[in-house]
Amino acid sequence: MSKITLTLTFESDWHVGEGAGSLGHIDRIVRRDPEDKLPYVPGKTLTGILRDGCEKVAYGLDNGNEGGGWQRFLCGIFGEQSQGTNNIATTTNARLDIDSARLDPSLRSALANSAELKAALTFVKTGIKIDEDGIAVSKKLRYEEVVLAGAELYAEAKLELPDGVTRQAALALLAAGAKAVGRLGAKRRRGNGRCVLEIADSPDNLAEILSQYPPILPPYILPALELKAAQTGTDETGWHVINLDLELLTPVVIPADTSGNVISTRDHIPGSLLLPALDKKLRVLLGAQTAPSLTTLLARGYIQIRNAYPLVDSIRLLPVPASLMAEKDNPGTIVNELYRHTDDGKQRKQLRDGYTPSTGLPTSNSDKAPLVMVKTVAATHAVIEDKTQRPTSGVGGVYTYEAIRAKQTLRAELWIAKSVLAPQHDLAGLDGEVRIGRAKKGDYGRVKIAASLGAAGSANAASTKIFTLWLTSPLLVRDERLRPITDTEAFAAWLGKRLNVVLPPKNINAFVRSFRDDGWNNAWKEPRPTRFGLAAGSCFYFMADKEIDGNLLSALEAEGLGERRGEGYGEVRVNPPILEQSGIPRIELTSALKIEPANAVGSPQQNQKLESTEFTRQLQQRAWRIAIRRQAVTNAGAIANCLGWQEAKPENSQLGALRSVFESWRGTGADRNRLRDWLKHLREIPKRKDKWPDKSLAELESFAAGEDAVWSRIQVSDLPLIPGHNLAEAKRSMSAEATRILWLTTIAVVFDKRAVNKQDSTQPAVEN
Repeated sequence: MSKITLTLTFESDWHVGEGAGSLGHIDRIVRRDPEDKLPYVPGKTLTGILRDGCEKVAYGLDNGNEGGGWQRFLCGIFGEQSQGTNNIATTTNARLDIDSARLDPSLRSALANSAELKAALTFVKTGIKIDEDGIAVSKKLRYEEVVLAGAELYAEAKLELPDGVTRQAALALLAAGAKAVGRLGAKRRRGNGRCVLEIADSPDNLAEILSQYPPILPPYILPALELKAAQTGTDETGWHVINLDLELLTPVVIPADTSGNVISTRDHIPGSLLLPALDKKLRVLLGAQTAPSLTTLLARGYIQIRNAYPLVDSIRLLPVPASLMAEKDNPGTIVNELYRHTDDGKQRKQLRDGYTPSTGLPTSNSDKAPLVMVKTVAATHAVIEDKTQRPTSGVGGVYTYEAIRAKQTLRAELWIAKSVLAPQHDLAGLDGEVRIGRAKKGDYGRVKIAASLGAAGSANAASTKIFTLWLTSPLLVRDERLRPITDTEAFAAWLGKRLNVVLPPKNINAFVRSFRDDGWNNAWKEPRPTRFGLAAGSCFYFMADKEIDGNLLSALEAEGLGERRGEGYGEVRVNPPILEQSGIPRIELTSALKIEPANAVGSPQQNQKLESTEFTRQLQQRAWRIAIRRQAVTNAGAIANCLGWQEAKPENSQLGALRSVFESWRGTGADRNRLRDWLKHLREIPKRKDKWPDKSLAELESFAAGEDAVWSRIQVSDLPLIPGHNLAEAKRSMSAEATRILWLTTIAVVFDKRAVNKQDSTQPAVEN
């Protein structure tokens, strides 16, 4: 099941849109990666256009018969298309997973360090609406951003088929479908998006393979739940704690809520979504003898996959306690009201979002609450109807995904009872890349896992009547009538039975929020039952009627509370320092949650050489053009003063004559002779010569002598140079254009300045 590489080369300008514009500037902007801000082709778009090409090929191979062998084979590769927004579950799993197509990693590194190169990559096209009679419609002028032609993008795809006849047939169909792709993106019927799509390592004998009847695809089997008696290896007590550091390679969608066509995300990865991704890895870790009873061990809480929360300075942060209040006028000042209400007349607001260490909040010297917030990003997508080739409400239309931003690191914890896992175990099998969350067959959900040994914390083992409890993940518990518990008194009664004490309601102080979890079961292909419970961050102060055995309190942190502990529910902290009565201990975090520029996995260093192509040379020329114009506008006034161009010397007519010389400047020998003759004629007429400072004439003589004179006025070190490209060659190719830009810009700035001064001098004086 090795990966295959797709190469997408654009032969014309192209536009894969964001679904929005820039107010008052551009009606349509191109889609950019949220991390490096460079244009790309999303995996969903690439999958859709490749499927469209394969459908044409399959339809022809089946001689136009609907539902023929090749068309059924295609559906097995790409998955069965959904039947729209109704509730009929007809979607089947795909065996092809295509990532987004992006520029070469070394080119992306070069572009990331230069604003001019980024700006040169795109430009704005104008357009206008045409009515049925072919006449331009009034007030319908449009500006649309497009990407420069010649761009070459690369994408990786995973085809989940073993080597053999079936895989060769699938590659042959994909290669033939890629040849049928001629255009991609918006306005592809009006000149944009002409492209060539190629698939590496495709079979050479395409015609021979496609002339035969397609092989039968093996059925896609979802892992089934197996309930077996759990076999424990030893009588050891205690836990193995394994840290799972999750580096987000792409944005990750963890569905939280759907409002219209907007799907919002949670700010963490629950253990219930980590479990399917780690299923095979866990079975390898447990060994052949214990692996069959994995489901039972999870259900009984002997194996727990705890939620992935932000990781900062090797500290796994936890959801902020609900008892912490921030002053409205000074959010950096936090008060813990778990023990008593602080009645000092100041208005406070409960902290509901964000993460903090269990030892306390970091020191804040600003007007913001000192919490770590997970960064999110939103992207708009569309479901295209085959017939109209547009997004319509019948197939889902346009929708927006909110996702956890890439290049962040979260940490989950894997707790395994020592009686289940042998003391000597290899964690290497847990490392690797997995897919998590929604839309993980598209542009989302790629996560790299790194496992390491952790340490199990422990609560205070001393017996006590008073203790605090902090829910660091949602809690699912039921009363004696099997109703979900969502209030303080019912929870206190339930917890008191577990601890063999009574927790009187009058001795309880709590800050509690309820929790609701809806979801979808892939195996059932229907919604799963809704879960109700207590939300993460809820915290309690209890005073029991008698002393509680300290060992019972210590066991709460290790074993957790309630149902579905194997999926991350029920994680708690007993007597955490952050809830101490004496106040909130403060620690210093040396770094915040960092967002690094996105680079491809295994991308080369920024200084690595990049092969010079027609596209990169054109891109660099456009970038130099932008940078030279910026320098010319910035330095035009200083250049004019250096040349001695004062308020009326030389006259506008003389500057206009000089402008006509440089308007058609191409740097040829004829152009330099023309400038030389113009200067000679100027000197022969004393009245004209006297209107020019001698220093400016000497400067013009240097431009008539050679093409390199312009680089004395342009700061070459500020011009972007793509690695692997020759500076001398770049200067030679841009010398004439740089000369033209420099002089025309300088003359235009002088004209504008004189026009403004003249207008100011004609305005009547204003009396006080």
